[in-house]
Amino acid sequence: MNVKKIVGYVLLLFVVVSFVELAIKKVRQASAGANEAAGEPAPHDLAAAALAENHVVACYAFTSSGRCESCDNYETWAKEAIDEHFAQAIKDGRLAWQTVDFDLPEGKRFDSEYELGRVPTLVLIAMRGRQRAEWKALHDGLMHAAMGSKAELKKYVQSEVRDYLEAK
Repeated sequence: MNVKKIVGYVLLLFVVVSFVELAIKKVRQASAGANEAAGEPAPHDLAAAALAENHVVACYAFTSSGRCESCDNYETWAKEAIDEHFAQAIKDGRLAWQTVDFDLPEGKRFDSEYELGRVPTLVLIAMRGRQRAEWKALHDGLMHAAMGSKAELKKYVQSEVRDYLEAK
């Protein structure tokens, strides 16, 4: 093979890779646009989207791509606990829920920021205005889920969310 052919193949490969990267970027942008159109904020934008003039509680359910049954139960049962007992707070914009996969690029920063240790966890974040006032990781929830204690998990989550909503 001569040098011209090698350079030609390298340039062709570069063009193909560039098109693939462009296509991936467009798909990600379309996906983010679909979330916005559906009224779902991007994870990094949840606090801003939570109507931030007053006290607002954001509930982040941090998960990973390779989840076990206990991890699935934790997220499902925690969401049920919140939906069942805080419907008015959700409707009023005082409480917001967001699931974040910390295996994805946009979720990686949260693992260290909220001291998750790559363990699925629910994190409550009290927002005052657009500022994060305080936060709490509900690490004990995964234990309840692992033990199959749906009622205990729901009670735990509801108590913690109630405390955050009532704090001024």
